[in-house]
Amino acid sequence: MIKRMNKMIPNNKPLKLNSKYILLLTMIYVTVSVAADVVAFKFAYFFGYVESGATLLFPITYLIGDVVCEVYGWDVAMKMVWYG
Repeated sequence: MIKRMNKMIPNNKPLKLNSKYILLLTMIYVTVSVAADVVAFKFAYFFGYVESGATLLFPITYLIGDVVCEVYGWDVAMKMVWYG
């Protein structure tokens, strides 16, 4: 038996999560991460400065990672990062 959130659950049964949006968030995370890698060496002018395309995209991965960690927990967020 494992004690999680003040409840005893057997080892052979997974902990039920409200996973309505986790697949969508993971797909967006992976897409933005790959897009940031692709446009990393593409440069553009923004407000008079030359910036890499990844400068605008990569912070979105942090935002999604933080949301998943707060809503679904650290274990799910780490799996999403490793899958991405």
